[in-house]
Amino acid sequence: MGGNMKRHGLGVLSLSSLLLVAACSSGGSSGGDKIVLGALFADDVDGMSRLELYGVRLAVEDINASGAFGKPLEVVSRSPARGDVVDQEKVRDSVMELYDQEGAVAYVSGHGGESSLTQNEVTNQEQYSDFVRCANTANEPTSNLPGMDARADVTDTFYRLVVNWGFHLDFGAWFFEQRHLFKVGIIRINDDIGAMASMYIRTTINNLSDHGFSLAFDKAVSPEAFVLEDNKEWLDEIIALSHDDEVDVTVVVTFQAQTNGIIKYLTENDFRSALFLNTSSTTTDMFDIATGLSSWLAQPGNDLFSLNPDNYSGPHGEEFIEKFRTRFGEEPSPYSSTAYECAVTLALAMLYSGEEVPVAAGVKQSMPLFKEEQRTDDEVEVGIGSSEFTRAAQLIGEGKRVNFVGASGRILFDENGDRPGQGMCIMGPNAGATAWEVKECYDENFQKL
Repeated sequence: MGGNMKRHGLGVLSLSSLLLVAACSSGGSSGGDKIVLGALFADDVDGMSRLELYGVRLAVEDINASGAFGKPLEVVSRSPARGDVVDQEKVRDSVMELYDQEGAVAYVSGHGGESSLTQNEVTNQEQYSDFVRCANTANEPTSNLPGMDARADVTDTFYRLVVNWGFHLDFGAWFFEQRHLFKVGIIRINDDIGAMASMYIRTTINNLSDHGFSLAFDKAVSPEAFVLEDNKEWLDEIIALSHDDEVDVTVVVTFQAQTNGIIKYLTENDFRSALFLNTSSTTTDMFDIATGLSSWLAQPGNDLFSLNPDNYSGPHGEEFIEKFRTRFGEEPSPYSSTAYECAVTLALAMLYSGEEVPVAAGVKQSMPLFKEEQRTDDEVEVGIGSSEFTRAAQLIGEGKRVNFVGASGRILFDENGDRPGQGMCIMGPNAGATAWEVKECYDENFQKL
């Protein structure tokens, strides 16, 4: 993240409720007096998701202010959470409801991991095969998963606005080597995605064994709500390993429902290792729940890192941050900008379709125009905000192509719908260990910004 986002921490986030109005319509066609854009965010239980959904809402406000569509665009959201846990049945039902009941013509998804595969299982069905999703978070596995072809996206409805999942782990290995953290432990979810994470990390460690890397441990935790009694044995085991100087850094690939309990127990029981959290395991209430974190961080060798894509290094990064602060009175999350960009990209696809009343099939047909192999040299650059969307609509109406550049940079996808070539930011606790703040950012070649 660039500019002010580098100088200001992401504060502790409070939850608020959002009033989202549902529309009655047929699958993939809003009908009536509005156009429906779907959203899948656990904003009712997760502060990060709430700020991402705000990004979608901000985009829709700009789009409506532009006057580009004859009917207002409306966000209709579903939360896949059951308690603190993202429930796969609710993920499945939510996607189908957005299409069947709400008539959403496309949707923005803030949920990856196992949820990504569950969403694929819906959109791989013929009746939902036009329902495009734009994923704005980094824990979405790539659409062409090795060894998981049956659960991969086979309908070309998957697009992701962040760097691919494997790039995160490659960056992690490079980051560890810079800091001489060679004995690597893994804590991950006990599901298909957790198994894939384990396989990838193990392979990377093995390939880098000549650099000194080795696997310290690999522990799996249930994807359900964390229960200490069910996990205490292995937690005590890795604490003992750390006391024997067998662990330098522990990669945590879990979700909100597990992370806080794990971090609380480890930091309150003298675990001696740096902790490296991926996007999905980065929670904002950790600093309230893990009460021993501050004193734990004061001990030699202990550190806490969170890795996120650099979603504010584009030419409109600062503009978006100020726009978000003014509208909502809060700091955006690392993914508020990509949520905004997902919504705008889907709306641009609606314009490209040329339909007076956009439908899902038209959005799907237009989305490949954002892929690298279909880009042209005569595209006209457009940025963020209502006036820029008005200009984009005029250009597309004239038969021209636009090059949408947002807070995170140029919006484009590779052949699998993945976002290529984006930088990364390391976040850590602020001085009082009360909130996350950006520590340093790197470009796509791991050069420090």
